[in-house]
Amino acid sequence: MLLKTLCVIALTFVGVHTYAQNEDSVLITSLYEDTPKVYTTSEKTMSSNMNVIKANYGIGWFTSEFADFDETNEDVSSKCMSFSYQHFWHPSTAKENWFIGLGASYTKVMGKWHGDINLTFVGPTLAFARESENGRWRCDVSIGIGYGESIWGNDKLSGLGAAGELDVTYRFTKNVGVCLGFNMITLTKGKESENVVKGSQSLNLKFGPVFFF
Repeated sequence: MLLKTLCVIALTFVGVHTYAQNEDSVLITSLYEDTPKVYTTSEKTMSSNMNVIKANYGIGWFTSEFADFDETNEDVSSKCMSFSYQHFWHPSTAKENWFIGLGASYTKVMGKWHGDINLTFVGPTLAFARESENGRWRCDVSIGIGYGESIWGNDKLSGLGAAGELDVTYRFTKNVGVCLGFNMITLTKGKESENVVKGSQSLNLKFGPVFFF
C-alpha cells in the first residue's frame, strides 16, 4: 500500500514538473524570440521582384543660359516626357534590388523668337530600388549615359548625354502603381553652334503610371 502511494506521488510530481517546464519554455520563447510577421496574400505579392515600365509627363526648367535675339534667358520653364524600362537584375537584400534598363527623355522649351528648344536623351540605365515592408511604397534612383541631342531652330548640338531620375512609387495592385519624381537631362559634350551652347541641361518634375510585370 505504501509503495503504491509513493508511486502515485512520484508520477504526479513528474507530471507537474514536466508541465511546468513546457510552460516555461513557451513563455521564454514568446519573450525572447521574434514572432514572424504574418502577411496577407496581397502584401506577399506586392514584394515580388518584377520588371518595371514607367511613362511620365511633367514640367520643369531649362537651366542652361542661352541668348535669344540678344536677350539672355535662364531657368526658362519647359515640358517633358519620359519613358523608362527597368529589368530586374540582382537582389541586394529582400527589399533592395538592382535593375538595368533603357531610358528616354524629351524636353521642350518654349523660345520667344527662335522657336522651341528640343532636348532629347536615349541610353542605357542602372537603377537601385528600395521597397517598404509590405511592398506598397518604392523609392528608386537611376543614372544613364547615352546619346543626347539639343535642337533650336536650324542649330543642332549632339553628343554624349547623361540623365538621372529619383522617383517615389505607390502600388495600388501587384501590377499597377503611380510615381512622382524628378529627372535631369544634361548634354555634356558636342559641337557648339551660334545659338545652342555646350552643356544644355533641364530639370523636371514628373508624374505618371508605373507597370510591374
